[in-house]
Amino acid sequence: MIILEEFGRKIVLQREKLGLTQMDLASLCELSDLTIRNIERGKEGTAIGNWLNVADKLGMKFELTIKNMIDEKRESI
Repeated sequence: MIILEEFGRKIVLQREKLGLTQMDLASLCELSDLTIRNIERGKEGTAIGNWLNVADKLGMKFELTIKNMIDEKRESI
């Protein structure tokens, strides 16, 4: 999924900016290094709680916004 891949890239950039390795981040978040790698790759199936935990530890946050819908099929504009 392209959105998850974009989030993953942002997480990598922030982790590197803070001078952390994947192992450092895994330890900080109490997650496996495999989970960190999956998040950084934007792999589907990783629990949202893990994404939120990683973002929080890196000083980031996820925000939900309401998108415009064009019809009853719930298609985005």
